[in-house]
Amino acid sequence: MTERLERLNVFAGSYLDRQSQLREREDWLADAIANPATVVVPVWQERNLFNRGETLHAHFLRDAQVLLRATDPRHIVLLGEFRGAPSLMIEFDGEAAPA
Repeated sequence: MTERLERLNVFAGSYLDRQSQLREREDWLADAIANPATVVVPVWQERNLFNRGETLHAHFLRDAQVLLRATDPRHIVLLGEFRGAPSLMIEFDGEAAPA
């Protein structure tokens, strides 16, 4: 099962609109933080959180404006738009898993 998880890319697919043109705008991050619909994909040591059920899918943090404001912008990546909402990745540093 571990090998299968390592090869699985749940971020590939037509359901994520990459919105690459937004990366050229200086205000994209401020707009995403201000948007209550924004979802965050947490990443630590190149590992993602997943929800298990009938299918395996990425775990999204919602209502994460406080976390986004407290995070160094260099650790935030615009993934695109997921179901009409801005989708960001936050990369967490450190040896210990974030709480």
